[in-house]
Amino acid sequence: MFPAYNATRLGHVATDDMMTDVRVARDEARKALGVVNLLAPEQIRTKLSSVLVTRSTLAMRLLRGAADPADCARLWTKAQRAYRQLRAEMRRDLGFDAEQLPEPESTDSIVQ
Repeated sequence: MFPAYNATRLGHVATDDMMTDVRVARDEARKALGVVNLLAPEQIRTKLSSVLVTRSTLAMRLLRGAADPADCARLWTKAQRAYRQLRAEMRRDLGFDAEQLPEPESTDSIVQ
């Protein structure tokens, strides 16, 4: 999804291949959600839902064309933050050392 988002952010038009990748990513995420809802602990299901809803919203905006770059940037940052929080929660659940994340309101250390 990043190439399509980045093209939009830079004011370019995403290619057909980029948009196909967005569709595939959206569809694969939807397929995985059922298994995760069945097997994952509550805290991971909740965080995963946040990641997928935000990324799905971004995908829909990109796919409909003429997406607002500022809106896409806001969604991208929100999705990246939620993903990092999900990843940390998954690592904690598995007993790995989880990275320490800033408070949810801070976006200074989020990779954009």
